[in-house]
Amino acid sequence: VCDEETLGLIAVSGVNRSLEDAKAVARFLAQMAGQALRNAQALSQMKNTADVDGLTGILNKRHLTEVLAERVFDAQRELTPLSVFLFDLDNFKHYNDSHGHMAGDQLLRELTRLVSENIRKNDIFGRFGGEEFLLVLPKTPLPHALAVAEKIRGTIAAHPFSFADKQPLGFLSVSGGVAECPRDGLDSTRLMAAADQALYRAKHEGRNRVLPAERFDLSEGEVVVLNNPGGRK
Repeated sequence: VCDEETLGLIAVSGVNRSLEDAKAVARFLAQMAGQALRNAQALSQMKNTADVDGLTGILNKRHLTEVLAERVFDAQRELTPLSVFLFDLDNFKHYNDSHGHMAGDQLLRELTRLVSENIRKNDIFGRFGGEEFLLVLPKTPLPHALAVAEKIRGTIAAHPFSFADKQPLGFLSVSGGVAECPRDGLDSTRLMAAADQALYRAKHEGRNRVLPAERFDLSEGEVVVLNNPGGRK
């Protein structure tokens, strides 16, 4: 028991000492164990808080970036493809300005739930910032990743979000870019740059679409990143 909360049970048998000695030892062990369990719970909660986005409950950008780098390393070591799908909500500022930030927050939570229900258990999904999200698809080549991304785009467009009909396109939409390692980048930074470039093109070409990264020469070792001073909302 710790702070009046029962955390566990210790069963003792085969004690050779007197009953009172056994009780004292068990009580001491229970106190030590209770405090250790509480400390472990607190540490786990702190870690989860540091890794999880407070609004949506999925991975935050910091932890997502770490996990992506690890998965890219694994993919290169195992010689397996890995793809990323970077997407964000179209005209989200319009939604927030028209219906308030509380409605915008609810929209992000509902979108998170919808996407989470349509991905595999080993896929990694997180909020990359604001209304931008990243889906990491291990052991997935570009054509399959594009199919997954298109399914998610279509699912979001067809979902009856609140006030979706008030959006500029008449429904809630997302635009995204898909990139594959090693095709579009040999490390997580280049891979994300390629996906971001494809996302920018999707916005520029009218939104509500998913585009693949433009292939670059691996011998050059670089991805050209388009500057976008005006934003892509």
